[in-house]
Amino acid sequence: MLFRSREPPSKKQKTMPYTPPQMTNPAWKQEMLDGKMKIGCAINTSSTLCAEMCAAIGYDFLLVDQQHSAIDPEKLRHIITAAHAGGSKTIVRVGGAYDRVGIQQACDLGSDGVLIPCSRTAEDVKHAVSCAKYPVNGPGSEGGTRSVYLNLRPQFPGGFPGLIDYVMTRGNEETIIAAQIETKDALENIDAICAVPGLDIAFIGPGDLCTDMGLVREHGIPN
Repeated sequence: MLFRSREPPSKKQKTMPYTPPQMTNPAWKQEMLDGKMKIGCAINTSSTLCAEMCAAIGYDFLLVDQQHSAIDPEKLRHIITAAHAGGSKTIVRVGGAYDRVGIQQACDLGSDGVLIPCSRTAEDVKHAVSCAKYPVNGPGSEGGTRSVYLNLRPQFPGGFPGLIDYVMTRGNEETIIAAQIETKDALENIDAICAVPGLDIAFIGPGDLCTDMGLVREHGIPN
């Protein structure tokens, strides 16, 4: 039931326009470059209620784990929507640097960014960036191969009306790309990986990194 006040609206009242979360991503990335800490929460449940509740707690982002979960694209779409409703950005951990379908679906479904696991070389990361970037302009656009697949775009904030502007002027800047540094090779290639155009974050995975370096075999898993 809708109740409407009989009082005329004040001239001082202004309706705030809706701003899709992605449109604030460039400023969000700049805050990290300026040294502001961002705190996230990893989720691998398909529950949209849990996603919205975690977001509403105040986390800067939710790391939605598609790599180690049963979250399919349809569930992912609703999880992203719930996280945005709760006030958090979303970063989807996909299958890997060569998971073109997973990377592009996460971006097309409206995620703010993707996390690329098992990255070992700069070439791995370049391929992942190319899947997430349009070959038009901005960071990572050189060699970009992201497809403009119209049938998915109604799921995107703003739908069809914002498609052309997004592809041509905003998409590459607003998409957050993180590479998970969780292998010995990645650690040894860290400088080259961080120099890849379009990469925004080097995300350390300490458990897998220690395992790949042989430290778990030598010392065991710490309590």
